[in-house]
Amino acid sequence: MIIKTFKFSALRRMGLLLLLFFLLALSAACGGGGAASSSTAAFTHTGSFTGAKVTCGDGVFTLTLQNGSLSCEELAGTPQDTDALESFAAGCEAIGGQVVDGAKITDEEYGLVTPAAHAELEYTEGVVLTLSIGNAAPGGGYYFSVQGQNIVYLGSAPVFAQFLLGPGQFAKSAVTAFNFAPGTAHHPAKITFTIKGETVVLEHLATPATDGYGNIYNYCLPSHGGAYVSDEAYNAYFAECTAMLAAGKTGEPPQGFDPQDPFCTITIENGTEKQTLFIGAPSPAGTSYVAKAGDTAVYIVEEKYLAFLNATAGSLATPFILAPAMETVTNITVITPGSGAFYVIDIYDGSGIVDGAPLAQPTFAGLYRLLCSLQAQAAVAGEVENTNEGSVSLAFHFTDGTATTAKLVPVDGGFYAIFINDVFTGSAVREAFCEKLLFTLEQITNGQIIDPTW
Repeated sequence: MIIKTFKFSALRRMGLLLLLFFLLALSAACGGGGAASSSTAAFTHTGSFTGAKVTCGDGVFTLTLQNGSLSCEELAGTPQDTDALESFAAGCEAIGGQVVDGAKITDEEYGLVTPAAHAELEYTEGVVLTLSIGNAAPGGGYYFSVQGQNIVYLGSAPVFAQFLLGPGQFAKSAVTAFNFAPGTAHHPAKITFTIKGETVVLEHLATPATDGYGNIYNYCLPSHGGAYVSDEAYNAYFAECTAMLAAGKTGEPPQGFDPQDPFCTITIENGTEKQTLFIGAPSPAGTSYVAKAGDTAVYIVEEKYLAFLNATAGSLATPFILAPAMETVTNITVITPGSGAFYVIDIYDGSGIVDGAPLAQPTFAGLYRLLCSLQAQAAVAGEVENTNEGSVSLAFHFTDGTATTAKLVPVDGGFYAIFINDVFTGSAVREAFCEKLLFTLEQITNGQIIDPTW
């Protein structure tokens, strides 16, 4: 009996000693007698984030949630970075920090007397959490306090650093930006891009050019015979390239992207401004990594800004293959060797004569537009024999003594292959062009209004 009681008393005393040792160790760990340090006591707040108003050294920003989308009111009208907004919201939905034992809000070392930032965070059901953010802690993180509490907390750096940045953190990064004159079209003077071994140069014309059909052009391709580029083609491929925004960026080139060996290089010039980009191959999601000359960052750019990655000289050049301005032409001959038809069209003072019969200006204007409406409408694979059988030829003779002949040779599918000066262009026009042209020349009368469409 005595032995049993002794054993119990000894175990009890040992337990009390162990408990006392643990409490002393905990007290020391919590900084009971020395400099303030964070303890195991903590503050946490969770909830569904709905908005915020933050005041900091970089300005004020207000975030609101509407129709499930978060936006910054101060950036209204400016493209906003959805990822940055969502990251901010995620951080606010799990706000927390450790108690800094022995610390007082009035202690200047914590920066809470005059906070670096003040944040009012809103959650569902009208819950509002008000925070003051102070100095960065020597070991990482930021000191903060909660309204209504006289406690200093230490929060993680990624979450609390967001409160110290202004609204600019939510604006998409500009990859390209040019100072165009107010009220003018955003047309750079020159664009040069290389992709898949082909270099294409676009140059902005000093004055718009008008072809024989009436199309107006602002760009040409000096790299490919000076062919005109329609505004429709330019806008389809390059409308967004002078105001390119990044969806994100990294500090180092990601694996698989080498700015020294890019998928595409593009240089955009406007006056004294010049920007060169090195672009990686599009990802399955359509985005590409983009490096910029003179910038160490690597940007992530959405496909809507990179439509030119699908551009070629062929897709940019106007489909109107032979449409010279009327004042550059002296006469045109139309020949159909198979039927023996032969038409001579002489031009003078904006009007003309067809096989000796004068035509009034309105009639001749329609005829000339029809003659100039030849277009490359389809690609033809393989070789095409340059034969006279069933062919139609249009020869434009110019004021400088030169001539250009378009020979149209029938191929399968209701098309005519197009040869220019006996060189196959690889393209074809619908047979409707030949039918409309030959019918009009055969039936034309002075005073007739000719519709150049077909």
